[in-house]
Amino acid sequence: MQPQTNGTIRAEKTRLVRKLERGSFLHLAGDAAGNSVHLLESGLLKLVARAEDGRESIVDLVLPGEVADDIAAIDGLPHAFDAIAVVDSTVVVLDPAVSSELVAASLAARVRRLGSAVHERSGSAREALAGRLAELARAGARSVPLAQADLGRLAGTSRETVCRELARLRRTGAVSYRSRSVRILRPELLDRLRCG
Repeated sequence: MQPQTNGTIRAEKTRLVRKLERGSFLHLAGDAAGNSVHLLESGLLKLVARAEDGRESIVDLVLPGEVADDIAAIDGLPHAFDAIAVVDSTVVVLDPAVSSELVAASLAARVRRLGSAVHERSGSAREALAGRLAELARAGARSVPLAQADLGRLAGTSRETVCRELARLRRTGAVSYRSRSVRILRPELLDRLRCG
């Protein structure tokens, strides 16, 4: 699905707020970093890498309280990934000079999740999916509004495999899945499953 719009920007008291509708983009890979940082206040963003043939991989998710453009804020290079709203989302536009600690904390959390994802992808699809969901729960996300295809892109597997593994995780009581949303019920069980 191609991003739809850039969303709307408005001043709210003394802060600049940007509203993004589901499917709209905050930035695209290759866009200049600019001189602002976007803190996700509510909603969910996915960071997407696109292959030349159009296939997408979800590199990571941006959760409320995290910065969407942390890498570009540090190195000043163009954005490495598309940032697309999974659901209606609100970002607060910040000055990078006054938010350096926030950027560093956000980047550290992302690097830890990416490190775990690389490790888990060497195991089974169940381990990879359980690991991604456990990491999201650890970051405070107990309800993840992603379709099975997007969960597959996040875990590095197919939608069909995710469907099968979600059914298994549901039977263990670790998650429930309904209407394009996974609810994480037992993160400690997901942690055990991610280790095989």
